[in-house]
Amino acid sequence: MNDIFSTQRLKVRKLNNNDLHDFHRLHSNKKVMQFVSPTVYTIEQSKNEIPKLIKNYDNGSDSIVYAVERIRDGVFIGTVALIKDAYGNDEIGYKIDKVYWNSGYGTELASGLINYCKTIGLSKIVAYVAQKNTASIKIIKKAGFQFLNEVLSNDLNITEYKYQLYL
Repeated sequence: MNDIFSTQRLKVRKLNNNDLHDFHRLHSNKKVMQFVSPTVYTIEQSKNEIPKLIKNYDNGSDSIVYAVERIRDGVFIGTVALIKDAYGNDEIGYKIDKVYWNSGYGTELASGLINYCKTIGLSKIVAYVAQKNTASIKIIKKAGFQFLNEVLSNDLNITEYKYQLYL
């Protein structure tokens, strides 16, 4: 089964090789990646990354990334991740293509992801949000996450806020 969960307007599904163009558009956008990575992806990086992410579905990986698309037209709007952080916590993350910002998709996706985490039996999830990423901070707080502490992101050398939510 490729579909993982859905919300009112969004469907979360497994990535496939046909997602390359959309995946690359997302990961090569400086605005989307500014709080996630010090660099944007090249097309070669995207070509190499998708097969790795697809393999993770079947190999028991602690790093799972899914595609997010709109139900009404099947348009790829971003990705959502469920990974283990450095401390073994279940961490959620999401990236939404800039053209779809300010549409309520982040809030809807976070809510759906929380429900999904409950259905797979998780008891607690965490999220790390860059201090300057006010939109994501708003989404995480609205979803019920509680501030835990400040941490320094090693790869970005910026302050991030760590939030947690008991399910």
